[in-house]
Amino acid sequence: MKKSYQWYDFRIGIMMIGMYTTAIVLALINFIYIYIFKFDSLSEEKLVLYTPAWLLLFIFGIYGLLSSKLMKQVKEGKYQNTREALVQSSKSFGIFGPLRQIFFFPLIFLNLKNTFLLAIVSTLIWAVILVLFFQFIFPEL
Repeated sequence: MKKSYQWYDFRIGIMMIGMYTTAIVLALINFIYIYIFKFDSLSEEKLVLYTPAWLLLFIFGIYGLLSSKLMKQVKEGKYQNTREALVQSSKSFGIFGPLRQIFFFPLIFLNLKNTFLLAIVSTLIWAVILVLFFQFIFPEL
């Protein structure tokens, strides 16, 4: 019985990684289409409107892949939680380690055991930040 559960867990993990990778690829395709092929024909308002379409999809994919990696390290017993795994793995990035922790700050505060939930909640946090940016900071630039 344990063997079939491990196989099921492995298949779900592969499907989730595929979903996160697909999200990143679709985000990059949207980015290239918008900013390379349609940039001159779109107004600034349209560009602001289309930015969340690719950016949040990219964030979802990146957070999903990273949280999958961190959760695997937690399951292997290397770390106690995703917060510790993120902080310790960021040390190997040298001077970019603190930048990594800043960008992935939701993973420090969230203590969820599901990579999909981590990716969704983190994306929602960044969506709020993006809305606040476009409402208060961007108009002043």
